[in-house]
Amino acid sequence: MTARHVLLINPPFASIHWPAHGMHVLQSVARQNGHQVDLLYANLMFARVLGEDLYEAVCDYNWTEFLGERIMAWFAFDGRIAAPDLSGLPQALRTEMPRLHQLIDLWQQQVMERVRQHPCSIIGFTSTFEQTHACRILLRACHSARPECRLIIGGANCDRGMAEG
Repeated sequence: MTARHVLLINPPFASIHWPAHGMHVLQSVARQNGHQVDLLYANLMFARVLGEDLYEAVCDYNWTEFLGERIMAWFAFDGRIAAPDLSGLPQALRTEMPRLHQLIDLWQQQVMERVRQHPCSIIGFTSTFEQTHACRILLRACHSARPECRLIIGGANCDRGMAEG
């Protein structure tokens, strides 16, 4: 078996207070099998760009509202879907929405700079809870920046009924 160099990415809106256990398990198992695996917490990078308090407010918002997905969906689909409904959202988030596009672009550029510099041949993404649209943004950007890399997505959103949606 050929040893691979892998980069695993944890996108927003995973909490900044908890590690992505699945990525660490995969890293450990892959290393035991001779692969080099590095982790990139892109969620922490976005929290730094957006501001940690506002980022955590999105993470802690009523999970049935899928606020993180609503924020990222418009950008993930290049504005081809309706802009997110801001009614009922925290004032701090409504205030930041006009510049959210710039913040997401800045974050995406920062992540892509790290990806371009990484010697990986495989890039993997974890997708649980509210990470689907952020994954889509990063998958598209990684494909453009590193077309030679194999892209893989996994996690709870890629299992059973969630994967079928």
